[in-house]
Amino acid sequence: MYRSNSLRSATFLENTPRLMLPVSMLPLIATPFLLIDVIAYSRSSLLSLLGSI
Repeated sequence: MYRSNSLRSATFLENTPRLMLPVSMLPLIATPFLLIDVIAYSRSSLLSLLGSI
């Protein structure tokens, strides 16, 4: 009884970092896309500004 319980907690501890890794990686993955979005937006606003002059 005790052995199976400790085994279950051990597997849970092993699986936890695997679940936490993608969560910590999300900002890293999202940052380049955000930068591309910001650059594209600033370029389009810059072009519209130049077009209005």
